[in-house]
Amino acid sequence: MSPFRTATEIVEAEVAVLEAEHRRVLASLPSGHRSLFVRRTARIAAGVAGTAVAAVMLIAVQATARGHARLLFAGWAAAAIAYAVAAAAASLVLRRRLRRAIVRTDDPFRDHAALRAADLPGLEHALAGRRSHASYAWPLVAITLLGPPTLLLLPGLAMGASSRELDEWLRFTCGVSPHIFGYAIVVAWRYPRTQRVWGHVLWATVLSLFPGVLFAGISTLIVFLTAAMIAIVGFLPMSALMVREGMTMRWQLDRDTP
Repeated sequence: MSPFRTATEIVEAEVAVLEAEHRRVLASLPSGHRSLFVRRTARIAAGVAGTAVAAVMLIAVQATARGHARLLFAGWAAAAIAYAVAAAAASLVLRRRLRRAIVRTDDPFRDHAALRAADLPGLEHALAGRRSHASYAWPLVAITLLGPPTLLLLPGLAMGASSRELDEWLRFTCGVSPHIFGYAIVVAWRYPRTQRVWGHVLWATVLSLFPGVLFAGISTLIVFLTAAMIAIVGFLPMSALMVREGMTMRWQLDRDTP
């Protein structure tokens, strides 16, 4: 047996050990909704879908007289469907990316170097980290656009208002506040970095004075109440989620660091 063949056999044996160890690590990594990468990807998809339908609704209230309420509820449905589909797809993509990192070739020496350098938990953390800001910002943008009109429709739904009446109410409320929606989108996108919301609630209220003063301040009061409710049910829970996921990332990194 030649020395070269002996060296090749030694390397192949080490490669087999490394591959088995990486497959054990791969099997122990969080999958499905336990994976931070999957959850963040799904939230981005839900936020984008909800935002897209909300944008169509806000344009439609200026151009058409009917169908606004249906578009509003379709926005929530689209977000839910997008979340489920994206979560399933992201889980498959993540597993494929991780398996690709430890796939073997016909060159045992190259495989040996690649497998020694492979860090599956680190790769998963890196993939999840790239989606950090967008995974918080996109859902907040969608909530900011869909939430206030939904809150405004709830009393009408409770009182049995017709679809025409709901459409008219949406057309009025959305038609007089495009500047507030524009401001809210900027606030929502920046929130993962600033985590400031109550000052923006007050600024949104100030912005609503035009045209709020034309309606005896009633629309301004409505803007303040809906903005405060969105802050409580949307922004504050997202802040708590950011803290939890940050702690999870740090715990996983500490656990996986030798």
